[in-house]
Amino acid sequence: MVTEPIGDKPIPNPVFARITGDPMGEPRSPASAWNIANALTVFRLALVPVFIVALFAAGGHDEVWRVVAFVKRIGSTGLDEKARGDATAGKAVYEGKGKCAACHAIGTDGGSLGPPLTDIGRRRGAMYLEESLVKPEAEAPISYRAIRVTTKSGQTLVGIRLNEDDLSIQLRDTGDNLRSVWKDNIKEIRRDQPTLMPAYGSILSRKELVDLVAYLSSLRGAQ
Repeated sequence: MVTEPIGDKPIPNPVFARITGDPMGEPRSPASAWNIANALTVFRLALVPVFIVALFAAGGHDEVWRVVAFVKRIGSTGLDEKARGDATAGKAVYEGKGKCAACHAIGTDGGSLGPPLTDIGRRRGAMYLEESLVKPEAEAPISYRAIRVTTKSGQTLVGIRLNEDDLSIQLRDTGDNLRSVWKDNIKEIRRDQPTLMPAYGSILSRKELVDLVAYLSSLRGAQ
């Protein structure tokens, strides 16, 4: 389900005068403002490669590759080590008590509030996986960070932030709906909870945790 932006009031802004064709810079409709916001976001993303090229040109390539290698090494620690536990029992925990499928997808099955896990066992070691289950806030990917938006009308939206610009913010709420809110209609934005994922160290028994790690380690995707 995709919802329309909340609020009908056009947002005056002289910066958009040339784009909108309005001498006062006022978007002709919420839809036009929506398109402008998306265009600005695409423009900002297009600048990222420019900055990377500039960094390499300035002689910073050694530092860049050292950081990349370090991050990859951390995530793959223990990748060749066979995970302890019962993968079959771990699958039952994944689908049952853990409720992991509500947010994560394996192949085409599952939710989209968390990263897909189709080949997680090929990309991450058992040590990393267990740490992510016990302390999920420590390794929350940027694209899956949690957000809580409270509108001036009292509506509260909780989910993961998809996009944000000067005019609006878009998120996928916990009901898996795409939502967009005009910033003029927002009372508060909270980002103090890094992830929607619970800390499973206090939810699962030690055996269940070890079995779940074994199941995740067995997910290797298409071979």
